[in-house]
Amino acid sequence: ISTGEEIWCQGFSEPIAGSDLAAMETGAVRDGDDYVVNGMKHLVGQGQRAGLCILAARTDPEAPKHKGVSLLLVDMKSPGVRVEPMRTLPEFGAQWRIIMEDVRVPKRRLLGEENRGFYQMMTTMDLERNRIRHVADTHRVLDDVCRHVRATGLWEPVTRHKLAERKIEARVAIMLNYRIAWLQGEGSIPNAEASIGKLVSEEFRRDTSVTLMEVLGLSGQLGIEAKHAPFRGGIEDYYLGMVQATVVGGTSEVQRNVIATRGLGLPR
Repeated sequence: ISTGEEIWCQGFSEPIAGSDLAAMETGAVRDGDDYVVNGMKHLVGQGQRAGLCILAARTDPEAPKHKGVSLLLVDMKSPGVRVEPMRTLPEFGAQWRIIMEDVRVPKRRLLGEENRGFYQMMTTMDLERNRIRHVADTHRVLDDVCRHVRATGLWEPVTRHKLAERKIEARVAIMLNYRIAWLQGEGSIPNAEASIGKLVSEEFRRDTSVTLMEVLGLSGQLGIEAKHAPFRGGIEDYYLGMVQATVVGGTSEVQRNVIATRGLGLPR
């Protein structure tokens, strides 16, 4: 995975199990030396390209919902695996749905301990919530728009103040994500810190997309390749993409709960 020789996808979310991943219904039943998997995962990035999937499935339906989940490594070419596109914003973005019907997964492809998969998932989420790449991308877009408004005479006081606020937020988000990376480099698993970084980063990205649309005015609403669209319509596409920013990878509400309980020691 780290060298890019193989493409993997992550099968966690389901139609009724997003923020509450432990509510998943995809099941894996032991049958000899295999697990037989039935269920559906959605909003799977790279689902159409992946050769393997890290799949979360319920292996003990009688256990409390947090304690009956396991992680399996599923070959995406296995009989019974079907991948379908999902319509999402923006128009040119894509997420994928994985449908599994009697998919056999060898038990040797169990990742970690059986029925301990939920806790492995949470560690995975803590590691994935470093948003430095996304923040850096937004920072570059912000700089591009700053240069554009200077060149086109839109550099009025209200515009300057809005863009300055976003630039300050960008630096804060970058430093928070550097801290997460430092903790990872020290061998720690950032928990509340990862949620703080994710919350600040994604709300910064969402707010920046709104500011850029306000600054560019009606021309900012022109779509990809539209005539006279600034940045070839990329700002409109970016704005639509940010609708899901505070949802993917754990909603802002979930991040605030993690910060409160695990970071500040507040009661549930």
